[in-house]
Amino acid sequence: VRVATLAFLIVLLVSVNPSYGFIDQPEFSVYSKGGATFFFPWIQYYLYGLFLAAVFQDTFQNRTVLAGAGQNWMLAFAALFVLHIAYGLVNGTSIFWLLSTAGLLNVIHMCMVSYIAASAVRDEKSLKVLMTVLVVIVFARGGYGLARFFLFGGDPQNAYSNISGVALRITYWDFNEGLIATLAIFYCAWRLTREWAALTFATRAFFIAAIVVELLVILFSYRRSNWYGVLLAGAYFIWLLPRAKRGVAALAFVMLALPPVLYLSTQRQQEALGQRNLSLLERIAPDAVQGGGITSRESRFFEHFKVFEVVAKNPVMGGGLTGKIDVGFSTQGFEWRKGRYDFVHSGLGHVMLKSG
Repeated sequence: VRVATLAFLIVLLVSVNPSYGFIDQPEFSVYSKGGATFFFPWIQYYLYGLFLAAVFQDTFQNRTVLAGAGQNWMLAFAALFVLHIAYGLVNGTSIFWLLSTAGLLNVIHMCMVSYIAASAVRDEKSLKVLMTVLVVIVFARGGYGLARFFLFGGDPQNAYSNISGVALRITYWDFNEGLIATLAIFYCAWRLTREWAALTFATRAFFIAAIVVELLVILFSYRRSNWYGVLLAGAYFIWLLPRAKRGVAALAFVMLALPPVLYLSTQRQQEALGQRNLSLLERIAPDAVQGGGITSRESRFFEHFKVFEVVAKNPVMGGGLTGKIDVGFSTQGFEWRKGRYDFVHSGLGHVMLKSG
């Protein structure tokens, strides 16, 4: 089961879901292959089988996984999902729509992935194997992303350029790349700060190179979620250090991380807004200074306002698993959705829309 789990996690690390941002959608995706014929794609069946195998093995060995680390919340959410399915069936909704990934099924998938990953990490050896695989894959992908960025025009999945017409090339569009890069950065930093004397020269050099590569991947992604995410992760990492090291580490981190983030954020907003004289707030959070507030169709947060309208009508159920936001008579501000109104550009907003 642990070998099958490692194989599954390698696929997740290597294959990012190709979706929004392309001019032409890729012909092949591991996340959709088989779905047209068998309703669910192959990888989804693999996840279900792997999850059941892990549960059976843990039950047989009398192991409790994720106790105190989200287990009860996951079970509660699974119960909520089942009740929503029952509610939908009573109201005549097709089971195929209720189990669509446009509903809440992907939250259940995330719970399963969390479970099988935690189940596979049983001791220091298995944790080391998992982290070694993660860092090596992320480092290789980071090197590929930087080479493509500097030599071949960057990631073709570039919504800034392909859809918004902003002249930016990027390392990776999908912010999950930034998430796994951040994991690799602070794992390497943790090993360096805790085990410097015990590490070989080659290991130190590799960890330092990995940190530099992944930081560049994040910086040149031009995704604010990546930038601010790594800053928050850095603050958390510093807090975990021994008290005597926190001050020096915080000063070094601020001096190294903030200047490039501010510079690249300014560059991005100058390209997006077509002007050079920007305030500090316009550089780091232009969405917050847009006129019209949350009710304006020009606002980044207008879809959240439409979600609140749905939930206000039915706070308990929201729009249900097949719920959609009502854009009204005009699609202004929603052209990028290409007619799809059954998802929200926010995890919290999406769950609210589908479940109240």
